Amino acid sequence: MTLPFYTIIWTLSSHALQLKLENNYASRQLRMGDRVDNLEKKLDQDTFNENERKILAYLYSHGQITGKLASEIIEMSNATARKLLRGLVYKNVLSWHGNSKRDPKQYYTIKL
Repeated sequence: MTLPFYTIIWTLSSHALQLKLENNYASRQLRMGDRVDNLEKKLDQDTFNENERKILAYLYSHGQITGKLASEIIEMSNATARKLLRGLVYKNVLSWHGNSKRDPKQYYTIKL
């Protein structure tokens, strides 16, 4: 399977710069894993479990997450996902944004 390439051409006066970017899924996944590893070191955490790592990898690429979306990512119930997210808030990894527990627009972001 051939991976798509994206070409960007930037011109300034008589000079041109061409940049060819490869859409490499495997490299992106490795970088996400590295970011989660670095977060563990910064926070002096032992390790994040597999579901926490999935959520953090999603947050690094998308910026925010809801409880419902987290449950879809980890393939568990909404209650389990919310419990996991609250645990990450307690560990000072995530910030919760919302007006109340029942706020339909509540979401979580990475604190650091």
